[in-house]
Amino acid sequence: MTEIKDLKDSILSQVEEENKQQLFTSLQKIESDLEAEKKKLITRKQDFLLQKSKELNQSYQAEYQQIINKKRQSTLLAKQTILKELFEDAFKKMCNWTVDEEKNFICEILKKYQGPYSVIFGEKTLHKLGKENIAELQNKFETLIFSKKILSNEYGLVISKDNIDDNYLYRDLINAIFKAESSQIANKIFAS
Repeated sequence: MTEIKDLKDSILSQVEEENKQQLFTSLQKIESDLEAEKKKLITRKQDFLLQKSKELNQSYQAEYQQIINKKRQSTLLAKQTILKELFEDAFKKMCNWTVDEEKNFICEILKKYQGPYSVIFGEKTLHKLGKENIAELQNKFETLIFSKKILSNEYGLVISKDNIDDNYLYRDLINAIFKAESSQIANKIFAS
């Protein structure tokens, strides 16, 4: 009987040892699987947070760029408005020249022309100068032909020869200068 008991004890001991070994192996596998799942979860969470951070950063950058663009547009619009006002003031100043200032300006223009050029005055300039000053200009520039035709509601003059016009109407002069020089003038005025 002792032998049976010893055999039984040996088998039980061996089974208990195998069970302990299986339990230990199972616990190790469970811990290893749990650690692997934990790492996967942490990695997924980090990836998720990184993606959200990138999305927020992109959204911020887009909004920031929109703000910068709006600021540039409003600054450009303000500068354009100031330039237009500046040129409009120059036009008004020309329109409000005294008779002598206007006559001097016209004389400087007429000095450039010799021969049978036709001079056509704007209605407002003609009215401002009056007959006496026009007669004086005709005597001073005898080779030029002073037309009876007038340019309605205009300041300045046009000089023509063979269907080619040199335009000295004040509005057109200001507009031409604005188109040609406004970017350089803006750079000088608004340089910072």
